[in-house]
Amino acid sequence: MDKPYYEYPEYKNYRAMIDRCRPTAHNSRNYFDKGVRVCERWSAGGGFLNFLNDMGDRPTKKHTIDRIDSNGIYEPSNCR
Repeated sequence: MDKPYYEYPEYKNYRAMIDRCRPTAHNSRNYFDKGVRVCERWSAGGGFLNFLNDMGDRPTKKHTIDRIDSNGIYEPSNCR
């Protein structure tokens, strides 16, 4: 990486994904309480780099992360 994580536009999407799956999130009933988690590859050390390698750059500023199966976890095979 040639710049700090927080300077990547994808990092904002990544942080929002991580934050909404925490038990203390204001909307935890919609994510954490339903068992929605972020896979270990994306939530452990080096998670943002793994996320960026797996998902790539956002095609446009309007794009965000989306789960294909809304009952599944955030992981490479279930996100677009």
